[in-house]
Amino acid sequence: MRVLSALVVASAILAAGLAGSAFAQGSSGAPANALAHKQMMGEAGNARDDLGEALAEKDMEVSAEASGRIEQFMAQTEAYWAARKMADVVKVAQAARSQAKSLTAAANAGRVVAAQVAFQNMNTACNSCHDLHPEKR
Repeated sequence: MRVLSALVVASAILAAGLAGSAFAQGSSGAPANALAHKQMMGEAGNARDDLGEALAEKDMEVSAEASGRIEQFMAQTEAYWAARKMADVVKVAQAARSQAKSLTAAANAGRVVAAQVAFQNMNTACNSCHDLHPEKR
């Protein structure tokens, strides 16, 4: 299972690097529109699921790869909401990105408990943004 997860994550990262993102991006690197943002968030959710599985298996290599990908998604999310002048949402995206960055560092250092705590904190930030329903404003 670990090998399969690692291959899936590595393939996704490689595909993203070679083909670009599957969603339309504006000049800032942010999703170009609401549909592109929704697609990106779907990819972020998939990365979060991969990350959760890797952390459960204590696979720090796959955890670091997946959390690094989430960092990128959160940077794009910050830019997307900043362009829409939603400072409260940008702040939450920054918090999620910060936790993803902490998780990546912990995973790279082999610190399983610290990575798991950062994962919980990242999920809390992500959920708080979803609770704001910024897409409905």
